[in-house]
Amino acid sequence: MAKNIIESIINTKNNLENNFPKYQNITNFDFEREHYFYGRIDKDSNIVELDTPNALAAVSSTGISSNFLVDFAADAFNSLKANHRTVNKGTIPKSSYFYRDIKAHRSWRTGDLDSEYETYINTLYTNFVDIFLRIDNRFEQIVNYTDFVQMFMKYITKIAYYYPITRSGYISSIHCSPYVSGLVVDITSDLHGVDNNIALLRYLNDDQLEYWHKEVQKFGFMVDIRAPWRLVFNLSSGHKHYNETGILRGGKIFMNRNGVDYNNVFQYKYVKTYESDLLNLKNTMFSLYEQFYKQYSTLLKEDFYVSNSMRCNSIKIIKERIDRQEPYVSSFQTQEQEDIYWLKILLKLRMIETQYDHTPQSLMAHAKKMIDIYRTPNMVSGNNLESSDPFGPYNVYRRIGLKDASFYINKLTKGFTVTKFNMQGKYWHGYEGIEYRKRKAAALEKASMPIDPQVSITGAKNTIR
Repeated sequence: MAKNIIESIINTKNNLENNFPKYQNITNFDFEREHYFYGRIDKDSNIVELDTPNALAAVSSTGISSNFLVDFAADAFNSLKANHRTVNKGTIPKSSYFYRDIKAHRSWRTGDLDSEYETYINTLYTNFVDIFLRIDNRFEQIVNYTDFVQMFMKYITKIAYYYPITRSGYISSIHCSPYVSGLVVDITSDLHGVDNNIALLRYLNDDQLEYWHKEVQKFGFMVDIRAPWRLVFNLSSGHKHYNETGILRGGKIFMNRNGVDYNNVFQYKYVKTYESDLLNLKNTMFSLYEQFYKQYSTLLKEDFYVSNSMRCNSIKIIKERIDRQEPYVSSFQTQEQEDIYWLKILLKLRMIETQYDHTPQSLMAHAKKMIDIYRTPNMVSGNNLESSDPFGPYNVYRRIGLKDASFYINKLTKGFTVTKFNMQGKYWHGYEGIEYRKRKAAALEKASMPIDPQVSITGAKNTIR
């Protein structure tokens, strides 16, 4: 590889996709931009996460931690490992960086998503307490849980696009690791990013790089152009060939063994995060207030007294420490009141996190529509819910209403804008750019008018490069 090309790869990440070696019938993978949401959204742009543990299987790993992939990807990886061990003996020179016993150095690991999300939320909380609440003595304005939520909303709505708080927002953000999909595995401990360009150079200069691409493709994997030691299972591998010939090959072999295919994999191996966003948000906020209450159980209260005397009037300020309200005290009179309160918060957050175009008026219109849906649930959509409930039929009715309202919020806000972090690509699931532009134009036109569910922007918010 020419020296100037290598230097351009090192110095300009945007040029990497153009300078990376191209091989006939080989698709390169680019997590950084083109395939940014791969494995984190389904074909309808719903944000998803693995339905663990049923979806996972262990792979040969290094170190103490166990590594997992989606069962069909684990099957493919273990088959790749066995075949590669045989190839090593005869065709790969020992000087090659691909001369190795393939093992998973990093992939999906138990607790990674939950622990990383918790760490991320705690970082937001720390900034909220240490910076935001110290401005204008905001600490003393929080008397109870409701005050805390309102104050936190003032903080988070200013930054939610860059630092989302909902689980859906987090999974689809740059803060979340791509390993959460269960489709990604590193075969070395090399680090990623511009600080590790030396490792990238070793692989790009390796004479066996083309072999590596072709070898892993046989088993349904693609190579990440920004880290050739990272493999990504291609869900469409062998799909077109099978439809045309009826012959199994590539990733289709392993998906078929595990009872899924390209069309239904997200249905059987993943869950849509919007269905649990409301509960996750409530739990997150409650735990944050618990933490806040343990740290700051009291507040400084100021009372003003006017003293009338013969000589003059005087104002006396009395300061005293009082207890904040405990986290377990509810300020809601009914369950419906509480549900609507949190649904409104979720709607607002998801609009900000996805940059959904809205005005205060259109937000109110959407909220009204959402509440109507909650109060008049589609009983047909709730057939999969348990009809017998220990708390009575109202609870079943309410759960269906929450499900339908959450669906409405998701339908309204799902989809992703093309940014500096990502670009439209072959493996970008969702609507084409022209469809997005039509929906966006209609939404902007209706932004301040009564709600029309037909103009909501859904799907992947693509634009043509």
